[in-house]
Amino acid sequence: MFAGRVSPDCCIVLKPYFWRHSFEVDYGIFFVYLRLLIFFRVSVNLLSFLSGQDVSFLFVVRMITEERLRLVADIYDLPLQPERWGSVLGEVASNIGAAGGSLHVFEMQRNSHILDVVTPNYMEKNAFEPETKGEIPGSGVDVIGREYQESYVRGDEAVYRAAALCKDQQLRADFELIGIKEVDRVRAMPAIPWMRKSFGVDHRVACRLSLHGAWTDILAFQFAVGRGPVTRAENALAQLFVPHLARVVELNRTFQALKDRYSAILSVLDRLCLGVCLLSSRGDVVLANSEARRISELGDGFFIRDGGVSCSVLNGGVSGVLPRILEAASRTAAGKSNQAPQSFTIPRSSGDDPFLIEIMPLRGEGRELDRGFAGALMLIVDPMRADVISTEGMASIYQLTGAESEVCRMIAEGMETDDVADMRNTSPETVRTHIKHIFDKTGTKNRVQLVRLAHRVNLPLR
Repeated sequence: MFAGRVSPDCCIVLKPYFWRHSFEVDYGIFFVYLRLLIFFRVSVNLLSFLSGQDVSFLFVVRMITEERLRLVADIYDLPLQPERWGSVLGEVASNIGAAGGSLHVFEMQRNSHILDVVTPNYMEKNAFEPETKGEIPGSGVDVIGREYQESYVRGDEAVYRAAALCKDQQLRADFELIGIKEVDRVRAMPAIPWMRKSFGVDHRVACRLSLHGAWTDILAFQFAVGRGPVTRAENALAQLFVPHLARVVELNRTFQALKDRYSAILSVLDRLCLGVCLLSSRGDVVLANSEARRISELGDGFFIRDGGVSCSVLNGGVSGVLPRILEAASRTAAGKSNQAPQSFTIPRSSGDDPFLIEIMPLRGEGRELDRGFAGALMLIVDPMRADVISTEGMASIYQLTGAESEVCRMIAEGMETDDVADMRNTSPETVRTHIKHIFDKTGTKNRVQLVRLAHRVNLPLR
């Protein structure tokens, strides 16, 4: 598990075409909790994960320290401070007892590499040399990495393939991923002796970050020689950071697409056909793009008014909890809380498909945002905007048949089952079967989720 190139069949390219652009604010999805509730939820989940291990409830609660909350907040600095990727990832590695780490982000649809990061310990050993002066720390053109690519990468391809197929974000050992015994590691993976000699690391773990299938993002950690494989307690501790790293990597894609096309970030959000609101810690709307204002002007369940945002009384539960969600997101951005990624919907008075709302922390340190800014980013998806929905590429990513791909496009654009049947000259029952297969293959449950997934695969830009 190191920077190198894996064959296209593996769906991951690990040769470090290291990222040279600003990070993008995409769709962080965070339903926020007050800290006591977070302690409860995280503790229950981790205790379940650690069932059968000699790890106490008090140990699990103690994992959520102020220093680790600060590190979570630092993760949310990365969209606007990409030069810190290597050092922040190094802190995460240190927290779970690892000697180093690496992050590999690959976009399957474009068959292109977006971001590769390695922790400073590899830079210090001259594993990588910056291609140009001023290159982002933790990225560059590898020297020793070329030796890995030429001599050892094929032995690790099976490990990355297996990690890319995992259905959760748990760390798994390299030998566990390919189904062999620990004692057979060296024979099966020749890179291990080479990494011991070159970097003093031995046992390796990896996890998949993006679980929806549109991208293949792999996070890996390497442990020092002599200390043994990752423990269940260390794996549990990693789960405090992995969901946040996954969201920030997802943010990269939107910022990068905007940066590549328009050479700007926050100033060009009007090009994005998703509603975007930048909210202060008090809930004030600092910025709202044209799509957010359009959605508000519909008067159909989501409103920007009196400097803040609100939602329809048709969903009083969401309306009541929304201020607390935004407050907790701001607290996380300030390093005072933690949260689990979620999203929610807002019903519309018109009866149309509901708006999808996603909220995540956002922090600025004097670049695109004012220094010290700690607030929240809200994204609003209007699934009724058929003109900006594209399902291109979903067939290959999710292995849809020709018929399923066409039905997917029609359903995403808002057509009813009977209308699809008429257009395709088939029965409604056949269309319903196609829809079931589409939902099963894409991991979605309804049209709103399908539209959101289509937006992830094809960012809706004007």
